[in-house]
Amino acid sequence: MDTLYKGPALTAEVLEKRIREFNWELHAVAQWREPDPKAQWHVLVKDNICVDGLRATAGSMAFKALKNDKDAYCVQKMRSKGTHPFGKTTMSELAGFLSTTMPMGYSELGGQGINPIDPDLTPGGSSSGSSISVAAGFCDAAVSTETHGSIVIPAMACGVVGMKPTVGLISRTGVVPISHSLDTPGATARTVNDAARLLSLLAGPDVDDPHTDHCPPDLDLTTDLGLSKTPIRVALLVPQDGFDSEQKAALENLIARCKTVNIKIVEAPLKTVETHYKRISSTEIQGDMDKFLSQWGNGQTPSSFKELVQFYRMRDQHHPYGINRLEGALEYDPNLTNKRRDCKLSFSH
Repeated sequence: MDTLYKGPALTAEVLEKRIREFNWELHAVAQWREPDPKAQWHVLVKDNICVDGLRATAGSMAFKALKNDKDAYCVQKMRSKGTHPFGKTTMSELAGFLSTTMPMGYSELGGQGINPIDPDLTPGGSSSGSSISVAAGFCDAAVSTETHGSIVIPAMACGVVGMKPTVGLISRTGVVPISHSLDTPGATARTVNDAARLLSLLAGPDVDDPHTDHCPPDLDLTTDLGLSKTPIRVALLVPQDGFDSEQKAALENLIARCKTVNIKIVEAPLKTVETHYKRISSTEIQGDMDKFLSQWGNGQTPSSFKELVQFYRMRDQHHPYGINRLEGALEYDPNLTNKRRDCKLSFSH
């Protein structure tokens, strides 16, 4: 059997067999229960999202005991529509907010995630386990999260579909946070239709996350999907030094295929854009983590962001890539004037 799944629709028997055979090698599934043999669709959830009865570790020893008897709001929405997750996927530790030198897909608890296409390729991160699991046939789809590339990067790396929706479509309540301005759950799946289906199940307004105030209670993203005849224009960002011959050949093939489905590729020069991601995330994680731990912590975890940093400092020998990203956040004032906070758009869990 190949680690990259190329077979037909998955059954509970097939995916369970594949997890048992390959997960030791790929390090994609962190926790799982026996999948329901009657289920028509099998979904895993990233390990920074709370699921009743399972731990939400974010790949961190600090959260190894973080176990709740309630679901994150988006998981509640999914269950209310008949889809029940059967396990958790591994991820880059603390969604990558630990070290600037840590490889994508690595965590102390989960080990190094392996790309099922080629073990020499990166699996991407931080939703590495979600993309690996979908590509390897461990599930039909996975609930992932993204702050700054954490869904789309591993999806590209593992050859699956990844969708980060607009912030406010899906609640963040019960999700280990980084930035209330940028965080959102999203979907990883084998097909665009499956990704749209999962997003539809997860979406909805949550009184505890004001960003979702304008989200419709029932969202249908699958009806008529792909039937529109309106041409689509997609920008191709061209670096200053252009593309090499191999890249050009691949792009020419892509452009030709896109034309057959009414998609026009438009070249645009790549410009340097400053996103201020480090400042935003370093400022917001401090207050957001404090709020999360005050409501979802259980006395066996750090109770604040500063305690989380201290936990890591005390176990420095266990972190071969250092903790400079985590420690660096303390250089930023968490009370820095922020228009999003002033407008009371910050969410609470």
